[in-house]
Amino acid sequence: MSDAAALSRLLLTLEKALMSHEVRTDVERLRALLAHDFREIGRSGRSYTHADILAALPQEKVPMDVKVDHFETTCLSPTIALVTYTTERQTENGPAKARRSSIWRLEADAKGRMVFHQGTPTL
Repeated sequence: MSDAAALSRLLLTLEKALMSHEVRTDVERLRALLAHDFREIGRSGRSYTHADILAALPQEKVPMDVKVDHFETTCLSPTIALVTYTTERQTENGPAKARRSSIWRLEADAKGRMVFHQGTPTL
């Protein structure tokens, strides 16, 4: 995708989809958005594989209401993009804020798939 603004809009849409309860609880939709070699380092510092995420997310019972700010996209190559942003969600202990980064691969079938994600808690 050559238009940087269009790419950024696409990746923001895909990131938000991965935060939605409808996608997080649907294994087939998760498979469509996460690359087979996907890895994540969560807010806790724990590392997750593709299989871990496909097993864990569909078990979530409570939808997340997440606010996304400061979304930026950096093209690393013609088929790889890095996105960074901040999130805030309400928890029983108050707001939970994080800085997040994801690496997306634009694959031959013209679909973006997340390869890597990391969330780091902030104050």
